[in-house]
Amino acid sequence: GRKVKGATIHWVDAATAVDAEVRLYDNLFSDENPDAADKDFIECLNPNSLEVLAGCKVELNTLFLNAYDGIGLDAYTADEYLEDGVHLSAKGREEYAKKLSQIILECEATRNN
Repeated sequence: GRKVKGATIHWVDAATAVDAEVRLYDNLFSDENPDAADKDFIECLNPNSLEVLAGCKVELNTLFLNAYDGIGLDAYTADEYLEDGVHLSAKGREEYAKKLSQIILECEATRNN
């Protein structure tokens, strides 16, 4: 990625990227002290605390890495599903998603037992 004024631009390969809805969160309250005795906390809610961006492009494994950090998903790549050594076919994308889902379900089964 490339740093730009406190943010990072990360380029994603359009051929292998998937569409995603991205949610950008800001402070829930627009006031530092929303629970002060003289304030109604509802009136202190920040109407811009959530921005939802549709049609964003992300790498398939990015969808899972944050929620399942530390279970090995970052080491698992789609390389074996590439149709021409570079691009994921529709079938390859499906198989890759199935494998990631299997790893996540095994993790959830372990966490919930």
